[in-house]
Amino acid sequence: MTRQNICVKYCPKIFIPFLAFILFWQIFNGSGAGQTLNIQTYSVEQGLSQSQVLTIVQDHEGYLWFGTLDGLSRFDGQSFVSFNIKDGLAGNFITANHLDKDGNIWFGHERGRISIYDAQTHSFHKFQPKEDLPSKQIQFIFRDRSGDLWFGTRGDGLYRYNNKTLRHITKKDGLSSNNITSVCQTKDGMIYLGTSEGVTKFFPTKNLTKKSFSFITTQTGLNSNFITSILADRRGNIWMGTRGKGAIMMSFLYQNKNPYQTKKKRTFKYFTLGSDPSQNWIQTLYEDREGNVWLGTFGGGSAKYIPPSYKNKTGRFFTINTQNGLSRNQVTAIFQDKEGNYWFGTSGGGVSKYRDTGFEFFTTKDGLVGNSVWAIHEDGRGNFWFGTSRGLTEWIVSKSDVNKPVIKNFTTANGLPANYIISMFEDRKGYLWISTYSGGVSRIDPQTGKIRTFTDKNGLTNNFIMSINSDNKGHLWFGSHGAGVSKLDLKTLSFKNFTSKEGLANNIVRSILKDQKGNLWFATDSGLTYYNGKGFKYFGKESGLNFLALTSLTEDKNNHLWIGTMGGGVFKYDGKTFKNYTSDNGLSGNIVYSLLCDDRNNIWIGTGRGVDRFDQSDSTITHYGKLEGFWGIENNQGAAYKDHEGRLWFGTISG
Repeated sequence: MTRQNICVKYCPKIFIPFLAFILFWQIFNGSGAGQTLNIQTYSVEQGLSQSQVLTIVQDHEGYLWFGTLDGLSRFDGQSFVSFNIKDGLAGNFITANHLDKDGNIWFGHERGRISIYDAQTHSFHKFQPKEDLPSKQIQFIFRDRSGDLWFGTRGDGLYRYNNKTLRHITKKDGLSSNNITSVCQTKDGMIYLGTSEGVTKFFPTKNLTKKSFSFITTQTGLNSNFITSILADRRGNIWMGTRGKGAIMMSFLYQNKNPYQTKKKRTFKYFTLGSDPSQNWIQTLYEDREGNVWLGTFGGGSAKYIPPSYKNKTGRFFTINTQNGLSRNQVTAIFQDKEGNYWFGTSGGGVSKYRDTGFEFFTTKDGLVGNSVWAIHEDGRGNFWFGTSRGLTEWIVSKSDVNKPVIKNFTTANGLPANYIISMFEDRKGYLWISTYSGGVSRIDPQTGKIRTFTDKNGLTNNFIMSINSDNKGHLWFGSHGAGVSKLDLKTLSFKNFTSKEGLANNIVRSILKDQKGNLWFATDSGLTYYNGKGFKYFGKESGLNFLALTSLTEDKNNHLWIGTMGGGVFKYDGKTFKNYTSDNGLSGNIVYSLLCDDRNNIWIGTGRGVDRFDQSDSTITHYGKLEGFWGIENNQGAAYKDHEGRLWFGTISG
C-alpha cells in the first residue's frame, strides 16, 4: 500500500461546534449541570496573590495579569509573579484595568488611585495629574475613539482625561448618578454609562453640558435602574447587567425599515438565568472572539449567550458553574486569552481556566439511563433519544421553557424487550424504531409511549439487528448479525428477507446507508454490497476494497462513499476507485467504529482512541482524545449522529 501525502496535526481546539456525548447543554440545557468540562483552577496555593480576582488582562507579550483584593499577579502560563505597593503600585486593591496602544497597563484602585505599568521599563508608577484624583473607588478605565481616557467611580462621578487635563463630571453636570459602574461605546461614537440610576448616554464632544446627556430608565424600557455592567456587542446590541433582575439586551430597529433614516426604535429583551436572585445579579459582561456574550453572576456561575444563527433561530445559554468545575459561582471577571482559553475571576476561588474544546461530556449524572451510548437520534419534534446498554433515554424539549427539558427513561419495565439498545431510526410517520440485543425491533409512538415489538416470529430475519435505514419508498431495512437483511413494508407490516443467497456479500450487516440518489449500501463482514432497488452488486478485493470486514458508512457532499473497517482503516470510494487511509497516514486507530460527514465536508472517524477529523480541503487529519476534551475515548459501533443544527454527537463506552 502506498502511503498517501497527508499531514497530521494534533490540535487543541475545535473551530466548529462539535460535541461528543459530549454536547447536550448547547442544545437546551441552560444549567449545564453535571457535564465534565476542561477547567483548571489557580489560587493562592499555585502562587496567585489573593483568591478574589476582580480584573484580568493580557499584555502584548502574552502575560496574563490578575488584579485581586490584595495585589497584582502576572502569569506566564507556568508560574505567577506578584506585585504590590512595595513594587510601585498605588494600592493593593485592584478594581479596574486598561491596556493602551503602547502596551502599558492602567490599574484602578480603591480611593481613586491609579497605577500605570510601563511596558518598556517593566516598572510601575502612579498616575499623578495636576488636578485632584478621584476620591472614590475606580470602577473602570476606558479609552474612547478619540483617545480620551474615562474613569468611572463608585460615588464620585465620572472623570475625563485628554492627556493634558483631568475633568470631573458629576450629577450636577447632567449625569443620572455619581455611582458609575460601567461603560461602552457604540460604532456611531455614542458612550453609554451604566449607573445605579439607569443608563446615561452622550456623544463625547469637547464641551459637555447638561443637554449633552440623555437617560434610559425603567420609565423607558429597563426592568431595573441599577445597571451593574454594560457592553456593546458586534451586532449593535447593548447588553446591560442588573442587580437581581438578570440581563437586558437593547436592540435598535430603523423605523419604516429605511437604512438611510437615522431615527431608530429601541427594543428590549430580558433574560433571567434562574429563580435565585444571585443567579440574576450580573457582575460582569464580556464578548468573546466568536461573538458570544458571557455573563458573570453573583451566585450562578457564568452564562454564555450563543446568538441566533441561520440554523439556531433563537439564541441559547450555556452556564458554567461549580457543578462542572468552576471554582466558585461568584464570577467577577471574564477574559479570553490569545489562545482562546477562557479565564473566570471569582470571589474566593481564585481564577478558573476553561479550555473550550467544543466537546461536552454527558453521563448518567445528567440523566442518561446508561453510560455506554450505542444509538443517537433527534426526532421530528426536536427531542433527542439515546440508546444505551441499560435502556433508552428521551430528552424532551419543553415548549414553555427550553432550558428545562424533561427526561424520560425506557427499560424492560416500560415494555422494551431488552435494555441493550443497538440502533435507532425514525420512519415517515414519526414512529421511532429501535433494535435491542437479541430482542428484535420495537416501534415506539413518541406521543403515547406505546411500544410494539417485532421478532423472528413476525418474519424478521433474526432478533439481533445491528442497523436500520429506509429506502425511497419508505420501507424499512434491518441489518442483522448473521441472517442478512429484512425489508419491512410499513403498510402491511410484512417482512421480506435477503441473505447472501440473494447477493449480499455476507449475512453480518453492521451498517446500512441510503445515498443521495436513494441507493442502499450494506457494510458486511465480507465486503460492500450495493442495492439499487432491482438487484445487488458486490464490491470486494477485485474492486479495490482490499479489507473486507466493514463497520460503518457515510457519504460526503461530493457523493463519495466513506467506509470504516475492523482493522484496515477507512476507504473512500469516488464511484470508480477505492482509496485507503490508515494509521500510517495519521489515523489514531485502524479499527473504525463510526463515520460522519459534517457541514464543512470534513469526515469524522471514531476509533478506540478518540475521534479523528479528516479535512478534505487539505487532506490533514486532526486527532481529538482526552487531552482535547473527548473524554469518552472509545467510540461505540455506529454511534455517531449529526443533528439539524449541524452539531455532531458521538456515543462512547462511558458517555
